[in-house]
Amino acid sequence: FTYMKKRTILLKSYLDKNFSLLEEKELFKSSWIFIGLVDEVPENGSYKFVQLWSKSYILFNDDGKYQFFRNVCPHRGSQLIHCSGKGSIK
Repeated sequence: FTYMKKRTILLKSYLDKNFSLLEEKELFKSSWIFIGLVDEVPENGSYKFVQLWSKSYILFNDDGKYQFFRNVCPHRGSQLIHCSGKGSIK
């Protein structure tokens, strides 16, 4: 494995796009990832924008029902929210 020497990740690995893709596939797509707390979207209609690698997601409070989904329109493929951080759609 060319990205490691003994049990240490080589510095060049952090700048390598292939390593990033491998890391995303092997480590992060197979386990839970912490993206925030429900306290960060306390009111109905509030949301939190989350960027993970090249994809963006939304944590959304829908009247106390918390939803997490890709920030993309399933019909057109366009981004739904063009911002970062938190907000409200009231």
